Amino acid sequence: MQTWYICITNLTIQNMKPPRKSQPTTRITHDTRRSLKNGNYPVKLSVTYQRTTRHYGTNIALSEEDYAMVNVDKAKKEYKKIKHDLVAIEERAMEIIAGMMSFSWDEFMTQYYAKPVDKRDVFESYKARIAELAELGNIGTASNYTCAMNSIRTFHKSEHLFFINVSVQFLKHYEKWMVDKGKELTTVSMYLRTLRTLYNQAIKDGIFPSEHYPFGADKYVIPEPRNTKKALPNPDMNRLYYYFNNPPEPGSSEQRYFDLWFFSYLCNGINMKDIALLRFSDIDSDTITFRRAKTVRTARRAISIQATLLDDMKEIINRWGNKKNAPDSFVFTIIKSGQSAMTQRKKIQQATKQVNKYVQRVARNCGIDKHVTSYTARHSFGTMMLRLGADPETIREAYGHGKLSTTQAYLSSIDEAGKRILAEQLTDFNIGKKRGD
Repeated sequence: MQTWYICITNLTIQNMKPPRKSQPTTRITHDTRRSLKNGNYPVKLSVTYQRTTRHYGTNIALSEEDYAMVNVDKAKKEYKKIKHDLVAIEERAMEIIAGMMSFSWDEFMTQYYAKPVDKRDVFESYKARIAELAELGNIGTASNYTCAMNSIRTFHKSEHLFFINVSVQFLKHYEKWMVDKGKELTTVSMYLRTLRTLYNQAIKDGIFPSEHYPFGADKYVIPEPRNTKKALPNPDMNRLYYYFNNPPEPGSSEQRYFDLWFFSYLCNGINMKDIALLRFSDIDSDTITFRRAKTVRTARRAISIQATLLDDMKEIINRWGNKKNAPDSFVFTIIKSGQSAMTQRKKIQQATKQVNKYVQRVARNCGIDKHVTSYTARHSFGTMMLRLGADPETIREAYGHGKLSTTQAYLSSIDEAGKRILAEQLTDFNIGKKRGD
């Protein structure tokens, strides 16, 4: 019997750079050592790297005669299609190899036998994006994309949705379906912004033509719900500050989580995740400097937020801070170094839940009938800064959707001395009366 390696010499891939010496090479081969039950022999992909060759199945089997017909210069009819399929298999193998930082047999086999992704499919794009976000440790955003995908899939009632089918009418029907289910427009906006991002990427990658883009002023406009004010008036803040200085149960869980809420208010309205991520290296004698985790991966430049370190903040850190105050230690013991991104997210969510629980209890005990949450601290800080004379436009932008550029900008026009004067008045809750509010 003839040798079982018969290379298809005419399957040369055009317009592709020849592999470097350190890179694997590929070819299509015909394994004629043992026939299948139907008398045909399997066609395989052979990969050679550092004098080692391994073979991978193609799900194609041919007789020696048929294989020879595939291998002619101008294959005809069904042989032409088989030749096209084999070329595609080898191209895909070469793409896998080109995309690897360093070649690994195990990684190549995993990717080679993975189910091919149809990039025209919206849900496949969602899955790829979710996996990418999870790998980067951006668990919260990955969860948002997962919820959006599941919602749109439930609406569509199918396992597949192609970009070509996402029309203006589709988006309008989805919005109505969500509202009819009692969902807020905020949720609709959040989900459809993920879809728009995927759509933009599909156009950028050449998967879908831009002329069918369904988003825009003359097409479908994603709703932008008005942001409801959540700030507390000065009299209510004054009651909470009295509680801060006179806690009925010192050392209790109630005091701890309320202190974290008040720390958020004093520290530029910092959110719970950023509180959890604070390290002692972020603190000097006068300031706390941090970057928002929410936007740190999307910011083009390393813009930092600087908060004045007040005596009340020092007191909270001394009371509840990590006793191991090494520079790389977290200031508060909400999360620990070495924990997975998923574990840290769960710990932060639990801390946020506890803050909301106890600050609402404290507010009720102080005679405040409003709904108070961790967001209230952030909005109250912004409102107080407005009352103290900070630039209204930059403060408004800073507390809109919390983008990093606007978060930093709201103090940019105030010098360092001015920042401290403003910060030290954050607990002067009679300021409104002085200004006639």
